[in-house]
Amino acid sequence: MALSDTAIRNTKPADKPVKMTDGDGLYLLVQPSGAKWWRFDYRFAGKRKTLSMGVYPDVSLKQAREKREDARKLVAAGIDPSEHRKATKDEAVGNTFEAVAREWYSKQVTVIKTSTAEKLLRRLEGDVLPFIGAQLRGGIDGFVGSFVTKCALQLAPLVFVRPGELRHAEWAEIDLDAAEWRIPADKMKMAETHIVPLSAQAVAILREIQPLTAGKRYVFPSERGGGRPMSENTINAALRRLGYTRDEMTGHGFRSMASTLLHELSYPHHVIERQLAHTERNAVSAAYNFAEYLPERRTMMQEWADHLDKLKRGARVVPIRGPVAA
Repeated sequence: MALSDTAIRNTKPADKPVKMTDGDGLYLLVQPSGAKWWRFDYRFAGKRKTLSMGVYPDVSLKQAREKREDARKLVAAGIDPSEHRKATKDEAVGNTFEAVAREWYSKQVTVIKTSTAEKLLRRLEGDVLPFIGAQLRGGIDGFVGSFVTKCALQLAPLVFVRPGELRHAEWAEIDLDAAEWRIPADKMKMAETHIVPLSAQAVAILREIQPLTAGKRYVFPSERGGGRPMSENTINAALRRLGYTRDEMTGHGFRSMASTLLHELSYPHHVIERQLAHTERNAVSAAYNFAEYLPERRTMMQEWADHLDKLKRGARVVPIRGPVAA
């Protein structure tokens, strides 16, 4: 029987991968981790081959079927879909995980036993490359997918707000000229207005997405329309596509990462906590402390963004000018 979205959503992961067949070579492989991968099996020149078709729900059932039909047309025309995909990749192909992995493997072959090399290649081609081979190398900046999602991913580590606060960001709350984002109290867990100073890097990301979504309410609107913000699962799904496991990074993980590193870099605890909106509340001052330590926080946020740029470039990172004043 053909698959349905309901059947896919209701399928629970098992101890081993579960294969859900849709017909004509298309199936969904449900991993024990919960990830759901589209695959298309076909025969070409007498050999059985498998083509990766993306991850559900990023690639919907309808889209997967469309990809299957495109691939079947290629086979009927005497064209191998796998080779066609390789031939039509843009110049960024040299920067994919597969390209880097194969380059690394070619060097290992010369220094390890033949049997070990053969086993390693089988694991690469069977367990790794079909899943993340097409991903670009340099992390978030290499994300291939929705531009709105990519911008949200790029902004998240620069502002380290809660995932719900990020996806509900509205243009009316943001002043790019003042480099400031004011989140109203009714959106905050602590129920008080929160100011997020925007680094030059954060402003640049917002200016890049502005022509696309400035006419809408939300900075990061849902791709399904309806005036809604992006789904709460979008960021985590994008991180999974980049190859990060749940244990390695989540949308909320940007907050804990920033807190840990900023403390290690000797920034004052009370400044970090205020920027994380963790400040202990006082019934009298709660309505007035949203601007607390704002000059220090502006400095910290810009230096934090500069620090991340250095990490991204792979430079040997030294302390970022020392802590801001208490």
